Amino acid sequence: MTILFFFIAASLIYLMIALYLARGIHNNYPIRNDEPTVSIVIPVRDEAHQIRGLLDSLLDVDYPSEKLQIIVVDDFSEDNTQAIALSYQDRFRCLYDVRKAIDEPDGKLILKTRPLAQGMDVATGEIILMTDADCTVPRDWVRSMVAYFTEDVGMVCGTTLPHPRENAKCPLTQMETLDWLFLLGSCTGMSGKGHPQALIGNNYSVRKAAYHDIGTFRSLAIADLDDIVLLKAMENSNRWKIVFPAYRGVMVYTRPLPSLLELARQRRRWMKGIRHVGWRGRCVLGFGVAAHVALPFWPLLLGEWSLLPFSLLVLGDGAVLVGMLRHYRQGRLAWLVPVYPLFACAYGLILAAFLFGGRKVKWKSRQF
Repeated sequence: MTILFFFIAASLIYLMIALYLARGIHNNYPIRNDEPTVSIVIPVRDEAHQIRGLLDSLLDVDYPSEKLQIIVVDDFSEDNTQAIALSYQDRFRCLYDVRKAIDEPDGKLILKTRPLAQGMDVATGEIILMTDADCTVPRDWVRSMVAYFTEDVGMVCGTTLPHPRENAKCPLTQMETLDWLFLLGSCTGMSGKGHPQALIGNNYSVRKAAYHDIGTFRSLAIADLDDIVLLKAMENSNRWKIVFPAYRGVMVYTRPLPSLLELARQRRRWMKGIRHVGWRGRCVLGFGVAAHVALPFWPLLLGEWSLLPFSLLVLGDGAVLVGMLRHYRQGRLAWLVPVYPLFACAYGLILAAFLFGGRKVKWKSRQF
């Protein structure tokens, strides 16, 4: 019975954490109604097979062309990514710039941070938006993101989901969508409670004045991860607010992953950022991972009583997911919420094996 009480107590704690996060999702942030100048920076590397989708979606963006700048920075691609980007030169009515990343003498800026920083160096917009070549953006993306930059906001974080027209009925894609909603819902909830911890690197934006106020990427002690490092620097400045709205307009789409193994590998890359997350974020993440990965042991230890802590786990996950499903109009996936903990357990076990397998991660043919 002692083991049963332990698991019930742990599950109740998890449920309370989830309810806390769920309350933070529903913040109503003030918005602005003008149209500031905007720069969109896109770091790319070996994206020939998918960059057209992003550029085509940007052609349809609903924003004044005279106030929009798009900067594509090619990070030493080994395919024809740059040629494809250049082929769009005459199709954009806004300022459109394709440039090559360059090695810098001190070698401090590495991986994605280098092309991103170099693109931001030449950005002229009041607001700078970032996205990746494997994404597509909706028509109102720019307008929705900049609307949250009221006077004291330095950073706005967006949400990413697998594209609804690619493998929409595939069970893996549906569960991957739930996972994105759960993870980013947790980030939204923490930010809504005044403790921003993490964001997604393919969809966020900064006020250029705030970016220069913290000294740009070149002044940060660690410059191997652009998103979390920048978020923490912005938070530590104590001058700028960070907004993570649960709003469909700030969402972009990405390509669904082909397998559970690839999903675990992606999450493994994300885990590199855990050392930059504050203690609150680490506690929430650690408790959540432990609760899901331990699922296979519950029947062995508790027998039929394992249904009780499992029900509490489902309620906790559901508290975060139901709010995100509503905000992002993904109600068709609500019936899968009760089985989400099993999915999280499955890829969590694979992720655990990767973590024990070594610290190096491969991304875009580079190890770090």
